Amino acid sequence: WREVIDAAVPHGLAPLSGSSSGVGAVGYTLGGGMGHLARRHGFAADHVRAVDLVTATGDRTRVTAGSDPELFWALRGGQGGFGIATAIEIDLFPVHAFHGGAMIFTGPAVADVLHAFAAWAPSLPEHVTTSVALLRMPPVDDVPPPLRGVVSLALRFGSTGTAEEAGALLAPIRRAGGAPVLDSVGTMSFAAVDGIHMDPPDPLPAVFRGGLLSGMPGDLVERLLAVAGPDVEVPLAMVELRLMGGALGRPAAVPNAVAGREGAFALSVVAPAPPPLAEVAPVVSDGVVAALAPWSTGTSLVNFAGHGVAAESIWRPDVLDRLRRTKAAADPLNLFGGPLADVPAGAR
Repeated sequence: WREVIDAAVPHGLAPLSGSSSGVGAVGYTLGGGMGHLARRHGFAADHVRAVDLVTATGDRTRVTAGSDPELFWALRGGQGGFGIATAIEIDLFPVHAFHGGAMIFTGPAVADVLHAFAAWAPSLPEHVTTSVALLRMPPVDDVPPPLRGVVSLALRFGSTGTAEEAGALLAPIRRAGGAPVLDSVGTMSFAAVDGIHMDPPDPLPAVFRGGLLSGMPGDLVERLLAVAGPDVEVPLAMVELRLMGGALGRPAAVPNAVAGREGAFALSVVAPAPPPLAEVAPVVSDGVVAALAPWSTGTSLVNFAGHGVAAESIWRPDVLDRLRRTKAAADPLNLFGGPLADVPAGAR
């Protein structure tokens, strides 16, 4: 996304990119795509105008709502498996000012802010995005001293509103948690939004699990703290809850196969998996997801579902059946593989 952002921002425009500009634009978008403008404008896939595709027969085609409505529906949200997408045409959106950053809390404030977030976040206007993440940072020099070797809570915030409004909106969180140990919230260029989540720039061995939650009641917060909070010794890197709702919960103007519109919050669990932890990481991450299962919708976002997750746990049954029919028509020999085929790649 970095090249798109850098080309768009000088014109007062922004794409529906995600928390890290190093992520590839096409795969992210065709999997749905939920970023800093999502609650106002919806999923990135909702704003795709055309997909340039190499088909299973080797033909090059431009897929639009007019040229092939069924394949266009499936490509936007079905992610891969229908062909090789070589380009996409997307909408950009005016963003003349952006206010965002992260506040990080430690100690007793972790639980206080997490409870406050659960009550506060659903009341936010649609031009605001936010998330919280329980973080376990290693005691190394690259980590800021207040965060080394401790469990912290990062509250991320992004808004296209005014700085004054942002300050007023964040006031309940500051009252609940007191002074954060780190605070980067301020006016920024959209080109600097990577600084909100501060995702690591380099790949790391890890196991990822995800899901969607129907809400964030107090019982869920207590359960989360019991399995991943500061009082628990557990090899996790991050447990994150992202607020959904707003335009994410509404159908796209041109219908598509995007999963997850029913979610109130998106759950992501990351466990480090270097060789000593390779067998432990799946057990630990699955344990967090299982602990929060009473509040699960039973579905996931494609891009946040995690490794090896069955398609049945992502899409609703009716959407999945339609995707599989479209997959069989577009790629009958299953040359491109993926979770939507009813046979292994190359089996026919």
